[in-house]
Amino acid sequence: MKTTLIQRNWLLGYRIASEELQGEDRAKYGAEIIKKLAKELSAEYGKGYTKSNLYSFYSFYKTYPEIFQT
Repeated sequence: MKTTLIQRNWLLGYRIASEELQGEDRAKYGAEIIKKLAKELSAEYGKGYTKSNLYSFYSFYKTYPEIFQT
């Protein structure tokens, strides 16, 4: 179970970094993307996809970019 959650969090961080932010590191643009994605994920999957959690997932991915094969 823990491995699955770690992988989910890393993959969400990867998605934010690669697909949503497209490599951009602009604060305002990134904040809007995170906000939009939090709403979409919460609507589809329920609780646990807050903006602060998504920032944590993104940070986790940036800290360990090669922990899982993509």
